[in-house]
Amino acid sequence: MMSGLCSAAATKGPTPVICCPQRLYANDYEILKRISNQAFGDDVPLLTEDETSLPEHGAAIPFGQRMGKELKVHSRGSNYSFDWIIAHV
Repeated sequence: MMSGLCSAAATKGPTPVICCPQRLYANDYEILKRISNQAFGDDVPLLTEDETSLPEHGAAIPFGQRMGKELKVHSRGSNYSFDWIIAHV
């Protein structure tokens, strides 16, 4: 499973890097498709349209701002929101 965020900081360098999820929508979700291919392989399609059934060998399904909503996680008294999760189903 992969997730997205708005900014990140490396543990050795405290300077955050902006990673705006809005950029992931460009060119028909090109960035999300590239990430999915790297994570799950070229033979696992990323579904960005409403599908009535999964392909025979599964698919990568993005959950996020334009496809559902941000996912909320509650853990040890903290609340987190993930802009994007890509799950191989």
